[in-house]
Amino acid sequence: MSRKEINLGTSPNKGDGDPLRTAFKKINENFAELYTGNFAEPDVMTSTLAPDTDGIYDLGKSNKRWTDLYVKDFIYLNGSRIELTSNGTLLINGGPPAERQDTVGSVFADDSTVMVDGITGKVVGPVDTTTVNAVTITATSISGDLTGDVTGNVSGTAGAVAFSGITGKPTTLAGYGITDAMVSGAAHDGDITGSVFGDDSTLLVDGVNSNIPKANIEDSANWDTAFAWGNHTAGGYAPQTTTYTKTEVDSAISAVNTLDGDITGSVFGDDSTLLVDGVNNTIPKANVESSTNWDTAYGWGDHSTEGYLTSVAFGDLTTTPTTLAGYGITDAATTAQGALADTALQIGDVFDVKGSVFGDDSTLLVDAVNGVIPYPANAGVSWDGVAPTTVDGALDRLASYTQDFAVSTDAHWADPDPTGITDAINRLAAAIYALNGNTGI
Repeated sequence: MSRKEINLGTSPNKGDGDPLRTAFKKINENFAELYTGNFAEPDVMTSTLAPDTDGIYDLGKSNKRWTDLYVKDFIYLNGSRIELTSNGTLLINGGPPAERQDTVGSVFADDSTVMVDGITGKVVGPVDTTTVNAVTITATSISGDLTGDVTGNVSGTAGAVAFSGITGKPTTLAGYGITDAMVSGAAHDGDITGSVFGDDSTLLVDGVNSNIPKANIEDSANWDTAFAWGNHTAGGYAPQTTTYTKTEVDSAISAVNTLDGDITGSVFGDDSTLLVDGVNNTIPKANVESSTNWDTAYGWGDHSTEGYLTSVAFGDLTTTPTTLAGYGITDAATTAQGALADTALQIGDVFDVKGSVFGDDSTLLVDAVNGVIPYPANAGVSWDGVAPTTVDGALDRLASYTQDFAVSTDAHWADPDPTGITDAINRLAAAIYALNGNTGI
C-alpha cells in the first residue's frame, strides 16, 4: 500500500479538509503497514534500517524472498567483507580475487560425494581434466592421454592407446628394434618372402596366393584380348621349331659380334642410365639431347589458337607494288620498251600459241580447253549445217571461205597444204589481209 496522507484543508477551521474519522482511518492504515513490515515506499527512507537485536531477525523469508538485492559497496558475511570490482572480480576482505585463494577443508559434489578429502589430503573423486600435475596419483581408473614420465610401478589393466598419441616415437627400424626388414636404399641380396604393396597399399605381389594380380600389370587387358584371338598355331601360323641355348644367345649378343635385327627389351648406357625403356615402351625424355627445348616450345602454347595467319587474300594486302619490278617479274614486256612492247606480236611472226584466245572484250575466240573455235552467234552464216569437229577441220573450212570471197570457190587449200596449225593461221591471216585490199603479203 502506498502511504496515505491526511488532507488538512486550505486554512484552519475552514472545513475543506478530511473529516476527523477519515483522517484517523488513514493514520491507522499507515501504522498497520509499519507493524506488518510492508514498506511500500522505501525510496523515502532517510535513516539506517537495522533490527533492534543482533542476529535475531531475517531479511525476507523462505517463502517470501527478495528478487534483486542492490548494494553499492560491500556485503559482510559472518565478519568477512565481500566486494565486486568494476571489472567483475570478486574480492574477500580486500585480498586477492576469491577464485585464487586457497580452499581449506573437503570438497563435496552436489550429490554429497567426497571429491577432495581435506582430512587425508587426497583427491578421491573422479578426475575429468586435460592436465593433472601431482606427485602421487591414486585412482580407481584413469581415462584419456597421459603425458610425462612414470616412475614406480603401474598396476591395473591398461586400455587401448592410439599410436598417434605416443610421443617420442623412433623414426628408424633400428629404433623399434626391428631386424627382419629391409632398410630403404640398402642393397638386398636374397629371396623376398611375403607380399609386395605399392605406396598406395595396392597389392602388387600376392605372397599369400603366390601370384601377381593381373589387374595391376600394365596393359594386362591386352593379354586377354590376345588370348581371345585364339591359338595361333590352329590359325595356320608356323610354330618356332629352332631352339637356342643360353651360350648361343650370349655369343650372339657379345661385344665382338654385330647385331643385325630387332632388339627386344630395355637399353642402358655404360653408366647404367636407362636410354630405352622396354618395360613402358618409351624413350626417357631426360636422356634425349636438347629435350628441354621441347618443353619450352610446348609452353609457348598452341600456335593454331594464337591468331597466326594461315592464308591471306591478295586484296587484303596493303602497300602493294605498282610495277613489274616491284613484284620481281622479269619475263614480261613493259611500257619502258616503247612501241615494241605495245605491238610485241607482229603480223608474219612465227610462234606457237598455247591456251585459249580472248578478245579485248573478253570474248572467247579460241577455246583451247575443248579444242574448238567458237563461231560468232551473230555472224549471220553457219558451217553449212555441219560444224567441224576438229581444229584442222575448222581451219579447212575457214580457208575455203576466204578463197570463196577472194579468188575462187575452191574448197581446199591452194597447194601446198599447211604444214600445221601455225602455218594454217598464217595462211588465213594473209588471205584476210588481202581481202581488206592490202598488198605486199
